[in-house]
Amino acid sequence: MKQNFISSMTRLVVALSLPIIFFGYSLIKSSPSPKWEQMFNGKDLSGWDIKIRKHDLNDNYNNTFRIKDRNVQVR
Repeated sequence: MKQNFISSMTRLVVALSLPIIFFGYSLIKSSPSPKWEQMFNGKDLSGWDIKIRKHDLNDNYNNTFRIKDRNVQVR
């Protein structure tokens, strides 16, 4: 009797789990991947706001943020 109960419960768990697993996989597979958004153009700081403590917004005091070899450098 106990063996029958375990066997039937195992079948029930498998029968209920398989559709859930396949449905979940199809949701993951069908979701579109996010589009890459370019944040830095490699030339200048256009589109960026610079804020240095005790200075106004976009006041790049003493050229703290600068572009060199297509990289942003902070000194």
